Amino acid sequence: IRALDTGPVDCVGHSCGGSVAYALAQAAPELLRSLVLAEPGLGVAGSCEPADLDRGAFRERALQLLREQRRDEALELFTDTVSGAGTWARLVPAIKRMMRDNANTLFGQVAETYASVDAGNALRWSKPLLLVGGARSPQPYPGLLQGLERLLPGARRVAIPAASHAMNLWNPAAFNQALDAFLDAVP
Repeated sequence: IRALDTGPVDCVGHSCGGSVAYALAQAAPELLRSLVLAEPGLGVAGSCEPADLDRGAFRERALQLLREQRRDEALELFTDTVSGAGTWARLVPAIKRMMRDNANTLFGQVAETYASVDAGNALRWSKPLLLVGGARSPQPYPGLLQGLERLLPGARRVAIPAASHAMNLWNPAAFNQALDAFLDAVP
């Protein structure tokens, strides 16, 4: 952002990208005009601990299936854990193809850790902040967003209907509409 000299930007982060966006907001708030966190990969003290996001080491189990050349089983486990039971079976072929093409990214995800937000390190700013969740997202995401709402006064929250964690894929029209409405209101 500094190198491009673009001035304050609107930053949108989803899932793991949400944890990166949150870290940017903590480290360099002057670079941001607004922040959108869509079910970010963050823990929240008292609501959604970092371990809750891993839900029984499912990433490691999925990785083992990949090592055994059982790619679709690995992707089904990962997708259904993150987005809800039966999600993999309902995916359209183009999305499954994209996920198969990117299956090896699971190797890097296993090593990821989740930052935890608490009263001591919560963002302290008055800039516009939107929290986005899928209306059908399984726990821990609803608890995570509820915890962030508690720790980030002034944050707005929106639920994307007919969508789970991959809300931008499940209901892109509603996701984009929610972002447009929020960004249109940013001074």
